[in-house]
Amino acid sequence: MKTRLIVLLFALLLWPVLVCSQQPVPAGENSDSGFFNRTGSDLLFSSDHSTARFYTINGYRFTPFVSAGLGIGYVPYNDPLGLIPIFTDLTVIFQDGDVSPYMFFRMGYTRSIKSDSDVVMDNHNGGLIVNPGLGLQFKTSRSWGFYLNVGYNRDRSAHQFDSWGGRTVENSHTYQRINLGMGFVF
Repeated sequence: MKTRLIVLLFALLLWPVLVCSQQPVPAGENSDSGFFNRTGSDLLFSSDHSTARFYTINGYRFTPFVSAGLGIGYVPYNDPLGLIPIFTDLTVIFQDGDVSPYMFFRMGYTRSIKSDSDVVMDNHNGGLIVNPGLGLQFKTSRSWGFYLNVGYNRDRSAHQFDSWGGRTVENSHTYQRINLGMGFVF
């Protein structure tokens, strides 16, 4: 099950690359508007250990400065859950150029998946994700670029298991981390 989920996630990440790379960008007055894909990874830092996050966002650029999209990702926290964030993304670019500063705000919900097979649990779930941040986008051509970003990430998960004596133990996790990320936009 876990292997199938990871294969599906990577297929979702690569599908826009294969489709969009074969379609020419239409020339026009406002060629900076239209559909886009932002695919990347973040390192989520904490005092205990760092975790990687992989994600893709598909959306629409309304103007050269404002875009909105829907994203999905995977975060292997492994204590004992991994999370699949499903979120909305709002990005505002401050200046249109070869190097463009921007800010983003992502918010959504995480689905949980059991990532540690040694842990017995009866129930598990995700929770709210909030991720604001700032970044720099570097254009390498009219339709391709890469980006670097920094932000604050907060997401939640919980799991329950039965203990001896008929007791139920519930563990709730709130992950609050600084993220550093990079990726491609097209």
